[in-house]
Amino acid sequence: MPWEMVHVETCADRTEAVSKETKIKNLGSKRYLQIIGKDFNPQQPGSVFRQ
Repeated sequence: MPWEMVHVETCADRTEAVSKETKIKNLGSKRYLQIIGKDFNPQQPGSVFRQ
């Protein structure tokens, strides 16, 4: 299955970008998307995650 970009964030500098990347990796992408309000129900059309 090919990857699909579902979220993009802009950072002021490299330090902020690395900090956000670490946060996302520690939480896990699915959980992070839940926190920021992205829908990830694989059964729902238009969902971020699809099976």
